[in-house]
Amino acid sequence: MLIIFSIIAIFAVIWFYSKTVPDLNKTAKFLLIFLRIISLLTILILLFNPIFRYTKKQYEYPSVVFLNDISLSMHNAGEKEKTEAFTQMYQNASKLLENSTSRFLEFPFADGINGSSSTTLLGKTLKELQEQKKLTSAREIILNSDGWLKDENFSFLKKLNIPITVLIPDYSYKETDIELSQISYNRNVYQSEEFPLKADVKARNYRGKAQVVFTSGNTIIATKEIEFDDKDVQTVEFSHSVAETGLFTFDVKVKTDSEIDINLDNNSYPGAIQVLNTKNEIVIITDQLNWDVKFIKDAINSNENWLTRVVIYKNNVFTLANERVEIENLLNENCKALVIVNSGNLQFSQGDTQYLIKSVEQGKGLVTMGLPLQELNSILPIYSSNITKPFSAIINLTEVANKYQTFSLMDNQALEDIPELDFFYVNSKLEAEIIAKMANEQNSPGIVFSNAQRGKVLSLAFTGLWKWQLRGDNNSFQQFFTSVINWLTNNQSGNFLAIIRKNSFFSGENITINLQAYDERMNFRRDINAQLTIKNSAGQIVLEDLMHRENDNVIYSINDLPPEKYTYEIADNITLQKTEGSFVVVSGSNEIRDLGINNMLLTYLAKETDGKIITPQNMGEIIIDSEETREIKTNIEIPLYRKWYLIALFLSAFCLELFLRKRWGLL
Repeated sequence: MLIIFSIIAIFAVIWFYSKTVPDLNKTAKFLLIFLRIISLLTILILLFNPIFRYTKKQYEYPSVVFLNDISLSMHNAGEKEKTEAFTQMYQNASKLLENSTSRFLEFPFADGINGSSSTTLLGKTLKELQEQKKLTSAREIILNSDGWLKDENFSFLKKLNIPITVLIPDYSYKETDIELSQISYNRNVYQSEEFPLKADVKARNYRGKAQVVFTSGNTIIATKEIEFDDKDVQTVEFSHSVAETGLFTFDVKVKTDSEIDINLDNNSYPGAIQVLNTKNEIVIITDQLNWDVKFIKDAINSNENWLTRVVIYKNNVFTLANERVEIENLLNENCKALVIVNSGNLQFSQGDTQYLIKSVEQGKGLVTMGLPLQELNSILPIYSSNITKPFSAIINLTEVANKYQTFSLMDNQALEDIPELDFFYVNSKLEAEIIAKMANEQNSPGIVFSNAQRGKVLSLAFTGLWKWQLRGDNNSFQQFFTSVINWLTNNQSGNFLAIIRKNSFFSGENITINLQAYDERMNFRRDINAQLTIKNSAGQIVLEDLMHRENDNVIYSINDLPPEKYTYEIADNITLQKTEGSFVVVSGSNEIRDLGINNMLLTYLAKETDGKIITPQNMGEIIIDSEETREIKTNIEIPLYRKWYLIALFLSAFCLELFLRKRWGLL
């Protein structure tokens, strides 16, 4: 339809300008005809909204990507034969691939394509190649590497969809080497608490004695003698305690009288332990020892970061392990939560009551079980009715329980396993939240929560909950009370946690700081804007940047920090929360420990991606004949009526025609 109207418009314009007054020469007529046709055609295009379509042809040439490992482990001291073996495999493979019909793309790699040689990251390398669109037409990846990769996981292989063929030369480690291959220890320990440390010493082609030394700075902490007879690996155990809090750095070294050890760089292994204050204390106060107290204590003790103290209160005296203790010493700075179990006879003195209320209002968590204490009415979410006799009933959760992750442990199955409890009739305060009610005619409150200034208070208006674990899952009761204590002791900073997998890193090793932010319901926060600041030992800022989100975590990775002690702080300018920590970067590289070839990992890479394992014996299988070049057709549509220059063309042609008509005296 557009073409028909366009033809009509063209003939109409030619006829219109065939005779003019005054008469114009042919050039002037042609110019006016041309401008009028342009104006009319642009109007028709805008009226009919045509779409210009055409097909674009592209050709895809299959390629083979060759990755050549240039990390330090490929050239370790004393491994001349290993270097020569890989060089020969590389040269033979390159010639065969260059003669194949596929495109041959070669990239040296270590910490990515252009990164440092102090670490080897295959995942980072493949990600960079994908971003550069070098893997779009790749039919296969050839990996010339000793297999000592430092990737934290290999989940990226599932998304790759490209076979990885590995080159494994004929090579076996023949040199003599004594290596301190690994040390194992707790990342965090408590002040003055003895901690174990294990060191694995590996001997390659060596038989004889060796000395393992545990040092911190210039101080020798302990020394042990070992002898390699029929074993190639021996484990040496040390134990130590540190009196001062903070980052405790140390080093474990292995020494021999032999001078034939060709690689002395791997004879030591540094480490760092974060020394914390004494354990958090959870104090249980009761009028008498019973099964509730016993099982609550066992549940709390299941967390190694907590220390439980059971206190009996009678005649205005606190008794701990048959010894009198003052409330000031009981509710000290290390005490993070209180559990009060009242069977009906507990009653605090005025002085003890005031101190206890003040402690809760300043931030300590409080759990009460049984009959509520009248003297604590100012901080409890419930108060006793006139009935002090216990009755029996089961409990039912309310909709309020959905607000708190802790009570997800009391699912329908768990509630069926909880037998009838001995409950007390209580009333809840207006500002309190009723989490559970008793199944009686009055639906009296069973579990109630409220805040007491900076502290959190949870009141259980019953006893006998310990029977839960006898009928259901043995861990349900334990998990519930552990979660309750976690919830009540979690202050604002406890919901904003920075996690780093270890405290000591080699130069060039990837350091990932993981931030986990929670709201008051212990759900992941998504409305944060976290900024990371890293300072060196002199307090100078060496890095300041925003962290980025990955699933439910906020992370930041860095691997180019020079050897030194560092502190870091993460601050969120939305919630105004902060968290901090420290780590140390030591000189040397993990690559110096990677002797020989990691055949196991190379085989895994090939099998996981349906690739090949190429040895000197089957080198010919590396040749890959490409399929015929693929022709890719792309249909492209251009909606002309949406282009701004169409309006500009109409205005230009129309205005120029008017100008020329007036200039040449046409009406």
